[in-house]
This record gives sequence, structure tokens and C-alpha cells, in this order.
Amino acid sequence: MFQLLTLQNIAQLPKSGGGGKPHPRSKFSRKEDEQLTYLVESIGDDLDWKAIASKMPDRTPRQCKERWTNYLAPNLDKSPWKEEEDQLLIKKYEELGPRWRLIAKSFPNRTEISVKNRMKKNLRKQLKNQRFIERLAQSYALMQQKNMTFIQNNAQIQNSQNQIQNIQKPAEIQYTSPVSDYPLDDVFLNDFSQSNDDEILLDPEFSLM
Repeated sequence: MFQLLTLQNIAQLPKSGGGGKPHPRSKFSRKEDEQLTYLVESIGDDLDWKAIASKMPDRTPRQCKERWTNYLAPNLDKSPWKEEEDQLLIKKYEELGPRWRLIAKSFPNRTEISVKNRMKKNLRKQLKNQRFIERLAQSYALMQQKNMTFIQNNAQIQNSQNQIQNIQKPAEIQYTSPVSDYPLDDVFLNDFSQSNDDEILLDPEFSLM
């Protein structure tokens, strides 16, 4: 049968982890770095991190080891990253993913932490560039759309002006002579020119009065 949990019996539950040395997540102070460096140099090559941590108040063996390995060791390469290193880092990341310890093996004297931080910086830079390119593409597309709208509006205005001009322009009237529809032949004209007035026969009903 399950026991109902209350504030009283929760307080009586055993605490996980038991006792042990506290290990705060705060940064190492300058004094701690100096003390850790002194202890490591005093011991030599065969480092016993448990023994070293016993002389570092509130620090665990793992914290002491990581602090020395990733930040304080004299052989660490802290120089600025070169372009070819960045290219290799991106290539290794594409091959291995976020397996920083394996990636760090391709970079002598570069630590796992250094490799990880550098890759994060590169990813942020790539993301920033990608967003810039996307914004640039959007601006270009908007500009193209505005240009197309401007061209279409101009075409509509020009078309309207042409229609107005056609309405206002008077229609051209072509005058035709009835005579031109019935041309006189040369024979008739010659006969008419050679005849006398007396020879012209008038209609009896025709009267000059």
C-alpha cells in the first residue's frame, strides 16, 4: 500500500548522494588557478587528481582535472583559429556530429572545450549569414514585385491615354463624287466636244422658261 506523501514524511526521506564534498559550479578564482598550477607542477607527470582535489577546498577531482586540461596546461594552443582549421572543424562536425572529444583529436593542443565553443561560434555565424541572405532575397523579390507593378500600371495608363486620343480624334471622312462612280468613256467625251449647240437634241418637254 502506498504511503501518502506529506511535508513531514518528505523531510524524513533520505537525501540522494549522501555526504561528500560540495562542488560549486562557480568559476575558478585566480587564487585557485595559482594553487592548482602549483600542485600539478609539484606532483609532476603522474597526476593524482583525487590527491590534488583534497588540497583544493570545495573542488572535486573532475573539476580540477578539467580546469587544468582545458584552461591552465602550458601546452594548450590558445592562438586565434585559422581559416583552414575552421574548414576542417566544419568537415569533422558534418562527419561525426557533436562528438567533441573525437573531433578534438584532429586539432593538436586544441581542447575539447575549445573545439566545442569554436563550432558553436561558427554555427551562429553561419545562421547569421543565412538570415542575412534570406532577408536580402526577400528585399530583392519585393523590389522585383514593385518594378513589375510599376510597369503594369504604366502600361494601363498608356493604354487609357491611347483610347482617349482615339475618342477625341475626329473620324476621317472620305468624300466620293457620284461621277467618279460612273466614269465617262473617251468616245462620249470626244463626240460631245465636237458637236454644235444646235445639234444638241433637247427633250421636247424640256423648257428653258
